[in-house]
Amino acid sequence: MAKGKVFALATSLLAAVFLFPSLSWAAVRTVEFTIGSKTYWVDGKSFSMDTVPRIENGHLLVPVRFLAYALGVKESGVSWDPSTGEVRIEAPPGCYTCTYIQLWLYENFLLRNLPDPTAPDKVARAKMRLGTTPILDENGRVLVPVRGVAEAFGATVSWDPESQKATVKLNPIMALRFTRGGDKYIFSNQPEFLPDRGGYTIEQTLNAGERYGVEFFHIIPPGGKTKLVGVALYNPSSSSATVKITGKVSGKDRAEHAIDLTSEGLVDFFRGKGAGKLELPAGGYALLMVEKAPENFLAWGKAKLEVERGTLKLRVFHLDPSSLKEVSDQEIAAAAFKLPRDREMDPGVTTGLYGYDHLRNANPIEAAELPCFVLSEWLPRYNLGEYDRAAAGYLGYPYLGGNYGMVYEITISNPGGRKLRITPNWQADANNYARIVLYTPKEGWRALPGITRGQSWEIQMDDSPTFTFRYVLPGGNFGGVRFEVVSG
Repeated sequence: MAKGKVFALATSLLAAVFLFPSLSWAAVRTVEFTIGSKTYWVDGKSFSMDTVPRIENGHLLVPVRFLAYALGVKESGVSWDPSTGEVRIEAPPGCYTCTYIQLWLYENFLLRNLPDPTAPDKVARAKMRLGTTPILDENGRVLVPVRGVAEAFGATVSWDPESQKATVKLNPIMALRFTRGGDKYIFSNQPEFLPDRGGYTIEQTLNAGERYGVEFFHIIPPGGKTKLVGVALYNPSSSSATVKITGKVSGKDRAEHAIDLTSEGLVDFFRGKGAGKLELPAGGYALLMVEKAPENFLAWGKAKLEVERGTLKLRVFHLDPSSLKEVSDQEIAAAAFKLPRDREMDPGVTTGLYGYDHLRNANPIEAAELPCFVLSEWLPRYNLGEYDRAAAGYLGYPYLGGNYGMVYEITISNPGGRKLRITPNWQADANNYARIVLYTPKEGWRALPGITRGQSWEIQMDDSPTFTFRYVLPGGNFGGVRFEVVSG
């Protein structure tokens, strides 16, 4: 407690003795701290601290106020409660990753706080690992990890071991405005971990002349029964029906391999694998796709279909194969339409029908400005029109956070041979491995190689007037993927 009071007094005097940079987030580009030096640099201008940065547990720590002000935080935006050990830092003007963050002495995490888009009177919190804890030094200063705090505000941090220098790069996030289109989209992830009893997650009427995408992502939990998981069709009319399939893929793998399964499967889907037609007689059933998955396995599938004639019912289902007299496609499909509806088990995930599966940026992105933007943003903070509620009858959460399986089409003007750097949301505490799917004019559809925490991908753009790419977030990944235009 005594040290906290000393710190509070010392920080009140600092403003009179030391010159803090008065900068907005959008104006700041580079901040540099060096081990053993009381001088730090903000866009080439030097400023002084009253203590030197230090290394603790392999992480660089600096006094919280000097770091916060260098990032553009207002002087009134940093507070310290010695009774609880809490440090609160308001977001810099123009920064939208959060409204404020909270850290605690000797706790190895921080909380990013921002309004909940579905309940404006509430606050949503995202937990981030720090790598090491904030500490109180011998002079009563609170020292915090540079990387953890900077990344919480959307900055990137690099370390040069030779010069012992940390460089913080600030690139203000550009808010994108989206137009939604494409086809209707049925997404099934609720319940994510399937119960032993059989059930269906969603039933949807498919009307003639309309196109529908359908994707499921379900896991058999440890100790769970082996299940058949898939999509079945039923023709309730008195005449036959025809279904055109433009792509159909499914697979199963151990749950820890989910990202590889969905990434590679999406590429096959977009390349038209499984295309064909189905004929359903009056009152008939058909199995669109199914996977037999044991415990600790993920069952995943995706299809695009159009009813050319008639009206059909579609169900995403799961059942115990031992409950069937005969394990045939017809028997499985018929059994799927005798199952009860599942109940909500995890309010954070979604099963529902969405009116779109394609998004396009409506405002221009100028490469010469070296913009930075976020796709599959969750929770929503910057972008407009990226999400919409599911239709009535959804199960679980009404929004498909991350827009898994949907196609984003992004156009960048005057690429000039620059590169596009893509960084997964490593701020998410549990995110340690990522892959995404991209389409570029030169390469076509492809799954980018898997990368681990702290890494990024780089895509070379060409010299044409515009560069258009498509991006899809495969199931198993975290939303909030960052795209930056950088010099080639």
